[in-house]
Amino acid sequence: MKGGVVIFAAGNEAIDYDVICAYEPVISVSAGTAGHTRAYYSNYGPWVDICAPGGDGLYNNDSITSYDGEGYSRGQIFNTYATEKQSDYDYTNYGYMSGTSMACPHISGAAALIVSFFGGPGFTNDELTHLLIDGADNLLASGSKYIGPWVNVAASFKLGNVSVTAPEKVSEYSLDAAHRAIEVSYTVPSDVDDGKASGAVCLISKDRNALAYATPENPGQNVSMATISANGAAAGEKVSGTVSELNSATTYYTVLYAYDGSRNFSEVSEIKSATTPEDNAPVLKSQPEGILLYDYGASTFRNLDELFSDPDGDELSYMVSVDNRDAVTPVPNGNILRINARNPGYARITLIASDGEKSCESFIPILVKSSEDPAETYPVQVEDVLNIRTEEGAETYVLIVSSTGKTVYEDSCFVSAFQPLAVDMSSLAPGRYNVTIKYNGKTYYKNIVKK
Repeated sequence: MKGGVVIFAAGNEAIDYDVICAYEPVISVSAGTAGHTRAYYSNYGPWVDICAPGGDGLYNNDSITSYDGEGYSRGQIFNTYATEKQSDYDYTNYGYMSGTSMACPHISGAAALIVSFFGGPGFTNDELTHLLIDGADNLLASGSKYIGPWVNVAASFKLGNVSVTAPEKVSEYSLDAAHRAIEVSYTVPSDVDDGKASGAVCLISKDRNALAYATPENPGQNVSMATISANGAAAGEKVSGTVSELNSATTYYTVLYAYDGSRNFSEVSEIKSATTPEDNAPVLKSQPEGILLYDYGASTFRNLDELFSDPDGDELSYMVSVDNRDAVTPVPNGNILRINARNPGYARITLIASDGEKSCESFIPILVKSSEDPAETYPVQVEDVLNIRTEEGAETYVLIVSSTGKTVYEDSCFVSAFQPLAVDMSSLAPGRYNVTIKYNGKTYYKNIVKK
């Protein structure tokens, strides 16, 4: 082969950015799941050239993500690195991994296989790139997270040996709507010179009229496209695939075009429609408990996925705000929230969990205080109400006596840092008062002033 090719992993930050892969001569490789969808970590964007299996332990399919005895996800890529060493020359198990670095070797191997067959005098790196990428299945689902076409070596080989006759059109197919997705099932049509179609392209739109002008070569505006490979099925057999990343409670219209390995497209199928179900909003598992932090520099962490869940299984994103930044600073990172104490005081952190369509809101109360005062009274000078809070939530005895020795308040109740006792002192005479606080076997004495 004349010339060479550079094949590079697209990266695992789940963003539309990669300096090296965006360089035009580089073949950039994204990572997909066993269901031909984007792996949650894979970078994406118009600069991506092709996609291959990269593994995804979170892929939502019980038959894929079952676990073996050692807890390795079957949704990942089985590798050749050893995980258990018995001696310098004896390794007993291999490990699983995920990443665009798992996908990239698939493409390198596919390229080598193509070169082994078509390579020779006159075969160039441009021809290799053409067969590799143009032979891949275009898995362009809706949205901006483009991962490129899915590698298909069989189609690349057929592309090198051009077929001239298109398959018969898809005459039988059905739609089954699910959460933000539609499953498309069709009967594989026959093909005069190939025996059967290699797959079908599904054009899908909210606008029925838009499909009248859409083709696989030029879908046009407001039309998305997904490829559903026949995966080796014979003519007359039924296959299915899923178009995902759709909107909830929305009617979609579809048509199918069967294709062969040379990308000859059949006539268009009939138009069908399906309506996705209503989205279920995220829910709060339980109201977060208050957090007590001591002094400047103290910090704590909360996993927000343990506070919220989504009935539809959607991945949640979070918005975080606080009403008193003098007291605490919240630092969100994905589903992990770090809370840093700054100064003594009370703050309320508001949390909003979103599935992209609907949201759920809650809050976390935060108290930053000195560790040297397990029982507090405030304010220092009381006008109407005296507040008493304890470091730990417990049944608490409170006795308030005037400077003349008269008992003005005596009671027992549950008190905590976030459930303080409020004592009405508005009717009492100005002066000094002694406060006795007992809880958890300890006694604390305080002096207050009534104005």
